[in-house]
Amino acid sequence: MFLIAYVSFSYAGVSDGFIISMFVFSQIMVVAFVILVIKYGVYSGGSLDEKEFGYEDYDTENEYFTSSTRDVIDQLTEKS
Repeated sequence: MFLIAYVSFSYAGVSDGFIISMFVFSQIMVVAFVILVIKYGVYSGGSLDEKEFGYEDYDTENEYFTSSTRDVIDQLTEKS
C-alpha cells in the first residue's frame, strides 16, 4: 500500500520534499522492523540434529546433493 501511494504521489506531482521524506520514512521502518524481529522474534520451527545439514536433498554421509537443478526444474514444471 505504501509503495502504491509513493508511486502515485510521484506521478501526481507532489512536492519533492514530501516524496523524499516518504522514502526516508520507509527506510527507517524497514530497519525498525528488522530490529523488532531480531529482538522479539521467536523461532517456532524444528531443530536440526547434530549430523543434519539442513537440506532435504543433501546426503551427509557422502557429502553431496542428491538432486540436481534440472531435477528441481522438472518437479516444478510437472506441477503446473
